[in-house]
Amino acid sequence: MNAALAARVRQLQAEAEHRRAIREFRARRAADEQARIGALLNELIAALADVVDDGACITCISCRRALSPRRRSCPHCGTVVAAERARRAA
Repeated sequence: MNAALAARVRQLQAEAEHRRAIREFRARRAADEQARIGALLNELIAALADVVDDGACITCISCRRALSPRRRSCPHCGTVVAAERARRAA
């Protein structure tokens, strides 16, 4: 194989690798964006549920923020709030 042909083959392989890397990057970026959108939607749903709860709330035992009684964990610090729910029921 002559040198010019070998150089062209290497160039085409490099371009193919570059295109593959770009596709992977775009796929990762799209997945990250979908995850962020999902997290924002979950946060929005939780906030709307808090508004609808007619003021009934419980307090997170870790960060002391008001939470909806429907919450299983605190969206601010991640603490499971089942203990607080059990304390209020007693």
